[in-house]
Amino acid sequence: MNKKINVLRERLFNMEDFSHRTKEGKNKRFIYANKNLYTGTNPQIRALEILKTLNQIKQDKIKGFEGVGGWKDKKTGIYYADFYKSTDSKREAIKEAKKLKELAIYDSKKQKEIIIKP
Repeated sequence: MNKKINVLRERLFNMEDFSHRTKEGKNKRFIYANKNLYTGTNPQIRALEILKTLNQIKQDKIKGFEGVGGWKDKKTGIYYADFYKSTDSKREAIKEAKKLKELAIYDSKKQKEIIIKP
């Protein structure tokens, strides 16, 4: 396994906030999840499945997203790892995130999360 995958695995298993853009990533301002990879309090329980998915990302075998990221909700201790897309439209990001019942989007320019009101 290469160094980049090892770093992603380490951050995910340590439940750290991270973001990794793929080659297709467009570097737009607002980031929103478009598919969940993991939700819970111990990602190591699904280690084999997660590592397999990270390897497929490395090999460009999974399409339809721009990156993968992890985020820990400080209030609940729940960790989320998601595939994501990005847009320059805050309205579009919120609309898409609400479809998946996401709690927040991320503003990469201001480096902060934006909580979505239900």
